[in-house]
Amino acid sequence: TFDLETTPYRGNPEAKVVLVEFADFQCPHCKMVVPIMEDVSKKYGDKIAFYYKHYPLPSHPQAEAAAQASLAAHNQGKFWPMHDLIFKNQASLSRAKLKGFAQQLGLNMNKFVDDFESPEIAARVKKDMAEGQAAQLQGTPSLYINGKRYLGDKSVEAVSAYIDGLLADGEGKKEDTEKKEDAPKE
Repeated sequence: TFDLETTPYRGNPEAKVVLVEFADFQCPHCKMVVPIMEDVSKKYGDKIAFYYKHYPLPSHPQAEAAAQASLAAHNQGKFWPMHDLIFKNQASLSRAKLKGFAQQLGLNMNKFVDDFESPEIAARVKKDMAEGQAAQLQGTPSLYINGKRYLGDKSVEAVSAYIDGLLADGEGKKEDTEKKEDAPKE
């Protein structure tokens, strides 16, 4: 089970189908999955919750800073626009460019810089990474659906078929929620 309390999401946090993606902003495979997850999110709307967790890989030197920038933007309600800008500019990320994206999004720059450089934001990224390691993540992107590792094809059709099966079976979030109650809250 993952702590989703402060995790950016789309959809309905009370939905019975919960997708959790662990991704790295500099990973080319993660970039390829972005439109797929957007389409799945749009297709199911409030029938699902899609959460985004950070797992910056050591081989991607700007991925951790990008994760921190996205969370600083999240503190101002702009996670998804920042997420999209970072992936769109994946090949040329730097701290200065990340700050430029924040300006482009019209964020309060003093708050953004304070959050971007804060130990709290860095700790949230490390916490996501620790959860990924505990889940024995092999790489990015990694997708979990209702707490189980999804190993199927990462296409709209395959993910949709899996979700449709869960919705039809009535497999819900109830047992997952019971486990979450024991999870520490921030």
